[in-house]
Amino acid sequence: MSTLINNFFVLLASHPWVITALIATVQIYFFINNTRKANCLRTFFKGQDTLKIDDDQIIYEESELSHSLLDLVNNLNYYFSKSGGAASVNVIQNKVENSLSNLSDDASARVSFPTFIGLMGTFLGSLCGLLAFNQGLLPTIGVTNTHVSQLIQGVVIAMTTSLLGLLLTTISN
Repeated sequence: MSTLINNFFVLLASHPWVITALIATVQIYFFINNTRKANCLRTFFKGQDTLKIDDDQIIYEESELSHSLLDLVNNLNYYFSKSGGAASVNVIQNKVENSLSNLSDDASARVSFPTFIGLMGTFLGSLCGLLAFNQGLLPTIGVTNTHVSQLIQGVVIAMTTSLLGLLLTTISN
């Protein structure tokens, strides 16, 4: 079992750019999702000036509203229809605040994921490099240039993924 695990890490250490690309892809995926969610929050009130109140509902131009504001308006219109057109300012305020709070929580929940994934890449790269180097410490093999090269490749994985994670998290903030 330990030989299998050892061979797995040596294999990973011998293909550092594949591992780095995989980790970078996951980091970029979370970065793009975080950016998209932050944009939803920033553009929440887009099209608010096209809203009009008519008797017991809010009238709007659907193409002008952000998706989140459209959901809120539809939710409010449903509330108005169920309450017979009577509306409590507190209920409306609560619904607006809840919508904004949910968007804010969603946008900020995973801002630090690229850094965490980069740190995992750091440990994975260091572990791969050290295990490959450790192979060279066996008396029958000895440390060769290949083992030193694999150690350095593991460190390259480590530093690249950490740097990318820190960069993406800094941009997200």
